[in-house]
Amino acid sequence: MNVYRYRCSVCKRPWVQTTDDTCACVYCGAAGQTPTGIVARYVEDSTGCWIWQGRTNNLGYGVVSIDGRETYAHRWTYAQRSGPIPKGADIDHLCRRPPCVNPAHLEAVTHAENLRRGAGTKLTVEQVKEIRRRRNAGETCNALGLEFGVHGAHVSKITRGKKWPDRDVLIGGRTA
Repeated sequence: MNVYRYRCSVCKRPWVQTTDDTCACVYCGAAGQTPTGIVARYVEDSTGCWIWQGRTNNLGYGVVSIDGRETYAHRWTYAQRSGPIPKGADIDHLCRRPPCVNPAHLEAVTHAENLRRGAGTKLTVEQVKEIRRRRNAGETCNALGLEFGVHGAHVSKITRGKKWPDRDVLIGGRTA
């Protein structure tokens, strides 16, 4: 038997996983949440997403209780398969599906990058580079804004590095 650091939600004693991969608390017999038990709580769909079947929050993200502390299921599976999550990093769903816990669909990124990749983002990285290149060549913010579907003030912020600041494109003699 392998002993894990996870605890029973009923009696608060450590879980034990038996050799036949069944999970149970040795002390009270409750069905378990060992690593195997948690990862097995998904269903793979035709796109390769592992859709979480346990409890979810109001945004659709899977939630698990580990050692009496709640955490997101996708963060837990990422850490189990890919190692520790860097401090301050978000785990981005490359598939854009909150209930997915497939580590191949998850990537550790900065919070700013995660927001940029989100569903509400209007511009791609390539479009931002194109806006910066063309603005540096003299096109107006309003004209570029109309073409790319954003406000001219937003184009100005992009070219000054106030929006998308970590993109290494030279603007007006400085790195934005």
